Amino acid sequence: MTAIDGLGPAVPSRRARGATPTAAGFRLEEAAPAPEGATTAPAAPIRFDTLLALQEGPGASLRDRAARDHARQMLAALRDLQRAQLGAQADAGLAALDNLARLAGTIPIADDPQLGAIVNAVAVRAAVELARRQLR
Repeated sequence: MTAIDGLGPAVPSRRARGATPTAAGFRLEEAAPAPEGATTAPAAPIRFDTLLALQEGPGASLRDRAARDHARQMLAALRDLQRAQLGAQADAGLAALDNLARLAGTIPIADDPQLGAIVNAVAVRAAVELARRQLR
């Protein structure tokens, strides 16, 4: 390993292409005029839903996000139901069943087929748990 003994000599910076030195610093050279007949198209208006879709990230749609969030809520309700059963908490179990029944009542449709299959599997599990509790 080489030790650093100090700073080296100052090296002048290179000028950017098209920049000329002046007393105040630099200035850019004038651009060439546009050829005759050249026009620019007006900018298209930006829609709000397009901006929201861009914020979602690549490949994520609003329907996918809603389906993913709904599946997570159903999994949380199934977890709460399991905890209530293991802890022998009747009131918490009833609240978890009510929440699970509410969530299982409406299942959003995902655009992504793989996500849709996962959401459907969670919904089937919720339906099985609801059916088991109604038989008792």
